[in-house]
Amino acid sequence: PPTPLTSSDPSFSGRRSSTPSNSTGDAIADTRNPAKRPRPDYSADRHLWIQVSTCNPTSQPAPPGSNSPTTLAGFIELFFSLFHPTHPFVLPRSSLLKQLKQRRLGHLLSVIQYIGSCYSQTGQTESCRDVANHYLFNSQVRKDGFTVQALLLFAIGLHSCGERERVSQVLSMAVDMALEIGMNRQEFSVNNGEGCKVLEESWRRTWWELYVIDGLLAAIHQKSTFRLYNIPTDVPLPCEEVDYFVTGNVPNPIQLADIDDSAFSSEERVFSSFAYRVEAIRNVGKILAVGQRGVSEESDVDEADACLVNWALHLPESKRSLVDKDGQIDEMLFQAYMIANASAIFLHRPRSHLAFPQHPDDTSCTPPRHFALPTKADGFHTAKTIGAADDIARLITLPTPLIKHTPFFTCAVTVASIVHLSSCSFLLTSDDARLAKERVRLSVGALKTLRDVWPVASTVLHQVKAVAREVYSRKPTPQNPWDLATEEAIMRYLEDEQMQGLDELCADAYQELPIMPVEGNKV
Repeated sequence: PPTPLTSSDPSFSGRRSSTPSNSTGDAIADTRNPAKRPRPDYSADRHLWIQVSTCNPTSQPAPPGSNSPTTLAGFIELFFSLFHPTHPFVLPRSSLLKQLKQRRLGHLLSVIQYIGSCYSQTGQTESCRDVANHYLFNSQVRKDGFTVQALLLFAIGLHSCGERERVSQVLSMAVDMALEIGMNRQEFSVNNGEGCKVLEESWRRTWWELYVIDGLLAAIHQKSTFRLYNIPTDVPLPCEEVDYFVTGNVPNPIQLADIDDSAFSSEERVFSSFAYRVEAIRNVGKILAVGQRGVSEESDVDEADACLVNWALHLPESKRSLVDKDGQIDEMLFQAYMIANASAIFLHRPRSHLAFPQHPDDTSCTPPRHFALPTKADGFHTAKTIGAADDIARLITLPTPLIKHTPFFTCAVTVASIVHLSSCSFLLTSDDARLAKERVRLSVGALKTLRDVWPVASTVLHQVKAVAREVYSRKPTPQNPWDLATEEAIMRYLEDEQMQGLDELCADAYQELPIMPVEGNKV
């Protein structure tokens, strides 16, 4: 029988509620007054609510304190319209409905509602988080793929809401469970797919999403290892999003070896955007391995750098534009570029002139500062670092609302802004420094937008502004009118909500692809 998930952290035991857990179901119920129990909380809209309630009349009641059905339905709608495309591993809505008719998934639905509530700005995110916490840690849930999905979503939500310490524990539980039930093996998706190609694809996507998030968090915090990087796996790579979400015609999946050997194929092969995202995060594993060995050999750094450059050089033509003819952004490809450029910063900055900034620049989204002996002239590493930060800044200017991107973009923007602040504090010429300041303003504007949804963006926004005040409070030698600007005037620029004057910069950025910098070429 299913048992409650446990954690060494008492915060996972429902510390904000004294309501006892229900030992016989996978929900928290107020058994003392059944007449006041809220209705089940797993519908994406009214129609779905009715169908689920009709098809599963014994569904578990929602925990005390749950929001109204109408509000919760809105949260689920926000999840599927805004978040799901950025981390597309949970079943599409119609397929999830079929599963809800057959099994209890209150733990998964409660986490979906929690993440959806972040977009609502109704002030109910904390209560939704507590409901999800109850479902996952005070109730009996099965060790299966759906629980791995719930834990993974919860970890992403906690990170995005700035609960850093809890993230590592929840993610570790998701990784442990995934390995225990064998999600790293190809046969898992077939054995648990119930003959449904879409469900099989969801299990493959869940494994690779867990792999991606494990790598992202390891790179951002660099206090935990990329556990899944060295775990053997033969899970095929995900298909294109249109095949998963729209048509449901999931093609025969491809293996990692196919993409590894594609450079030597007689014909150009095109893989899914998700596959290129996986390839980008694999490079993160290589870079972290270089850093963990202490003294880096030149060959190790060169190999990691070659992997980053090769990732960009071998992209097929159809994957070199992030915007299609209809103006839609390929979010998986967007994240792949984001990861690739952030990886370049992680590799090159410790070996560059920027390794020792003239001011404190620690933030919640940047790795701890460290210095590594350069394997080439440190100017080489400096140019690579600044070029990658420039490319991340260009991603901000793409024609789509920033809240439609992954919440991890907050950390990429922060990393890039710190690089630009470090560079303009002592390194760049006046013209380059002026452009770097504009890019800092661009990053600040992006963080202001993202903070309306993700609390972590509010935290790093204050931290980036503090670094900016340190940088711009110095008294530079006057060279031109910009350099004569007072600290107060510069900070007014940083506070400018409309970011006026960036039209020319943004127009130029639309014309440039965010391609990884190649040695000897200016991107």
